[in-house]
Amino acid sequence: MAKNLLTIAGVVILLMGTGHLLLTLRDVWKPTAFTPTDDSVRLAMQAAQLRFSRRINLWDSWLGFNISHSLGAMMLGGALLFAAQVHLEGFLESAFLKTAAVLITAMYLVVAIRFWFRGPVIGISIVLVCVLAAILQ
Repeated sequence: MAKNLLTIAGVVILLMGTGHLLLTLRDVWKPTAFTPTDDSVRLAMQAAQLRFSRRINLWDSWLGFNISHSLGAMMLGGALLFAAQVHLEGFLESAFLKTAAVLITAMYLVVAIRFWFRGPVIGISIVLVCVLAAILQ
């Protein structure tokens, strides 16, 4: 049962991360998903440089953040799938790996509740419940 639960968790977060990445990459050429509803805000973001580096504008930083965020979710999904399919016993015997899986997923959930919308909250909740159930079963 733990294998199936971790597999579900891995697939859900991997699909969420992949979807987020595809939407963000589309925004590089045709801003539609993670762009403000008011185009003047995006244009202002494109015109505003960061104090940290005048070489980059706020819009490019926003896209880069979303791409790196997607890769993190995809990495977590891949790690959970790897644990489920290749090293289940090692995962279940490692307090470090179990704790890391729960804490990272829980942190994603806290961020989702505070900053995002219902879809990610539901998806990440499913992931967290599956990870906890796999560990506790």
